[in-house]
Amino acid sequence: MNEPTPHPESPLSTGQGPKPLVFVQGVLSAAQIREACDGFVNAPICVEARSMAGFHGDPNVRHISEFGPTDPTDSARVLARDWVAELSATVLKSTGKPVYQSFTYGGISAWWFLEIAFQEPAYLALRRQEALRKAAAANGDLGWVSLGGSLYDRLPVMEEPLKGLRKRTRAKMRLDIDTVRSIANRQSLKDFRDGMRRKARDLYRGLWLAQQKRADVFSVIELENLRRHVNLADDSVAAVLPYAEDVIEQTHKALGDRYSVHAKRDVDVPSEGWDFLRAPLPPLTIKSLPPAFLQPLRELYELSRPVIGGYLTLPVLVEIMTVRLAEFDAYLQVLRKIKPKALFMYNWEGVFRPLTTAALMSGCRVVGVQQALGPYLHALDHKRFGYYSAANPMGFAAPHKIALWGDMHKEQFLDFGYGEDQLVVTGYARVDKHARLREHSVESRDARLKRLKLPTDCRYLMFTGQSKVLDTLLLRDDHFIETISTLCRLGQEFNFRIIMKPWTSDDMPLIEKIATLNRDRIWIAPQDVVLGNADLLAVTDWVVGTFSSILGEATVAGNACVLLNYPESRYYFDLPHVENYRGMMPFVDQPQDLEAALRPLLESEALRQGSVEAARKLAPRIFGPCDGQAASRIAALVLQEAGVRPDANGLDL
Repeated sequence: MNEPTPHPESPLSTGQGPKPLVFVQGVLSAAQIREACDGFVNAPICVEARSMAGFHGDPNVRHISEFGPTDPTDSARVLARDWVAELSATVLKSTGKPVYQSFTYGGISAWWFLEIAFQEPAYLALRRQEALRKAAAANGDLGWVSLGGSLYDRLPVMEEPLKGLRKRTRAKMRLDIDTVRSIANRQSLKDFRDGMRRKARDLYRGLWLAQQKRADVFSVIELENLRRHVNLADDSVAAVLPYAEDVIEQTHKALGDRYSVHAKRDVDVPSEGWDFLRAPLPPLTIKSLPPAFLQPLRELYELSRPVIGGYLTLPVLVEIMTVRLAEFDAYLQVLRKIKPKALFMYNWEGVFRPLTTAALMSGCRVVGVQQALGPYLHALDHKRFGYYSAANPMGFAAPHKIALWGDMHKEQFLDFGYGEDQLVVTGYARVDKHARLREHSVESRDARLKRLKLPTDCRYLMFTGQSKVLDTLLLRDDHFIETISTLCRLGQEFNFRIIMKPWTSDDMPLIEKIATLNRDRIWIAPQDVVLGNADLLAVTDWVVGTFSSILGEATVAGNACVLLNYPESRYYFDLPHVENYRGMMPFVDQPQDLEAALRPLLESEALRQGSVEAARKLAPRIFGPCDGQAASRIAALVLQEAGVRPDANGLDL
């Protein structure tokens, strides 16, 4: 006879019966979580805490990353991509058409401008749901109660309605005629000011367009993406574009004034070495969203809200679509004026989707470059809807040629339905410098260390562990501290120092505190003028970090690498992408396992060098030839698409 199914008690109940899981959303401290859970008695708790140290081993409190994916073939990003694809194919009641055909604008589907905004939220939400299902199953499958968001943002509630207020209070709230006139005058002034600004923008745009000349190749960059790198040879500073390092520079060297490169917007960002930049694009002319888009957007939001409601709101979707349409219109105007033969672009799959579409409509050839190692790729599979062409104007706009890092990525793009003739394996331009420095001499190493004001009588290990991305931890604080403690102890034993290369999203106060406590062992690479990865990796022998292309860069530069594959890292990164590094370096699944993985590489130089050589044999499948010529190949591809033939000596005309 089967036992009766226990009915869960309320998590607020003081009883001892089974209770549903209490999930506390948000990267919070233990104290904040304790406060949020006040009143939940004996209920199991699942958290996204920044550290588990404050729970003192309480078995009732577990981190959500413990329930993350474990199967190397599991891909929450594929689930998210499929969810977005289903959303794209859903027929809207308001239009009678699928979503991707419901936002027709100028003969193209403007849905793809908005679709990218759904990809990451869908991934974060679906990944969290999968983990919570596992956590609930471990608790008897009694479901879960979620806390977060509004718990900390409660609005004050009026104790009584307006009509119930006292006479004196009501009198204070009345608006007299002078107040009304004042408000009206201010509104009229605002309307007048806004109107004058629009006219000024339109006038400036007209003057800007009139000054533009025809060019063979056209590019737009975001100045915020430039990074200032110091040249250790002479202490000069130059700006580089990490996503396409040295490609634009080489193309400009070949074309000169026939290459028109513009900033997307005018921002105050240093751009040393980019004197060839022309005037930034003029401010956008923002128009109201087409009335035919409003109801479909509302319906779309309601359809998607159960999944992405915690990340996107209807006003945000309206704003994104409004701005992207304005960008599309602006790009069309610019392209019709400059009439380039070819467009070179990075981030064509992201913020520059409107530019990609406008360029295809304008008839110029488009060359795009691969931007990241793996996780973004899921958003590029649109074979279900096809890719933009004259025969399929509602399809997803993709470049005529895509410069890919290695054969692995080519296989992925072919699987996504891209044409063989679209895909060109050029290598990863960012590793060009690393390839040229791979056999650095002791003299050049010591010279770099002196420039960095670092001792030359010891060796160096670089730590590149990333602590956080968006609302997700990649390294919990307790794991971060334990990892650095292990490295410092090993550094003392094996006479190496640690170079920390912080990420933009890292917790700098925590990093600085740890470095201060270990000032004789840790050096933080400065953030104002960035030292290029190639220069840092030229003085290090080991790299320990979370999943990133920098581990591939380090391999090319001659470093033995160790990948931190902690539960919270696996919870964020897509495991199939992470597994591409398997075989190239040891994977460490828990902080306590780090020493066992790293010690052999510290004890034996022969073993360290053997690890590097083994990894280098596998690296080309991911990163391409690694011969220092990737940027030259990409630039040559751009010239080819523009109809310019480089001479036998390279890119010079």
